[in-house]
Amino acid sequence: MADKPIPEAWVGEDIVVLVGEGLKPLEGPLLEVNDRGVVIDHLLNLEELEERQTRGEGREEVRQEITYEDMFIPWHRISGISRSRM
Repeated sequence: MADKPIPEAWVGEDIVVLVGEGLKPLEGPLLEVNDRGVVIDHLLNLEELEERQTRGEGREEVRQEITYEDMFIPWHRISGISRSRM
């Protein structure tokens, strides 16, 4: 069993947050968990990441060059949260 509860134990890992009634998936590294919600480092252009990975570029190398935006998501908007499978 983890020392920290989930999702706090996932800080620093890639996660997927399902947001709103449409369950829009938002992906990125989990930066913070608090009593108001979570903060992720959201990738602004997922298509660019996928395209560059398809061309054989490593995920971590590409991450250094792609623009991310810190995004706060309040708990009342979150329908689900899990580790990313990418």
